[in-house]
Amino acid sequence: MRLRRCPTRIEDAYYVGHSIGCQTILRHLEQLPPGVTVRGAVLVAPWFVLSNLSADEEAIAGPWIDTPIDFARVRSRLPELTAYFSTDDPFVSLENQGLFEQRLGAHTRLFEGRKHFGVESGMTTFPELFATTLTALG
Repeated sequence: MRLRRCPTRIEDAYYVGHSIGCQTILRHLEQLPPGVTVRGAVLVAPWFVLSNLSADEEAIAGPWIDTPIDFARVRSRLPELTAYFSTDDPFVSLENQGLFEQRLGAHTRLFEGRKHFGVESGMTTFPELFATTLTALG
């Protein structure tokens, strides 16, 4: 595999995020100037609604959940969005899959038994994520 240099133009940027990092990406895209787009993004276990949080986790997630996102603005800057969900994620309910499809036009994929897509599910690699990213980057 040949590595490419980091993009120097925002239009060449392709984002990959997991969980709360997906919120960061969406809010960054929302703040881009009008008419600016990026190449795309793939989001793993993204959420608008969370479940089974501890009090400390609720304190962290609360501001992200309570602060509205201008979905039309994000969508206008993000021509290609893929989002991955798991049937047994203890935090990200399957309701989020439909929300990402409706609000952002995401192409979604539902995996069995991947939990929150981390070491707790035994994952050490994520070939589907790698393939999606390589395809998007051409």
